[in-house]
Amino acid sequence: MPGIQTIRLVLALTALVLFGLGLRSESSYLRFAGIAFLTASLALRFVGRGTRKG
Repeated sequence: MPGIQTIRLVLALTALVLFGLGLRSESSYLRFAGIAFLTASLALRFVGRGTRKG
């Protein structure tokens, strides 16, 4: 797997764990942290895209 895909996968799995822990412990801080990690993972989708020439 290329590097950016690995980072996205790790961020998404971290988001899943944090969100799950937040739901289980009823902690809004952990849920928001999970949402933030998921947002970062989805934002990396647009990294490295450039206009192709030719």
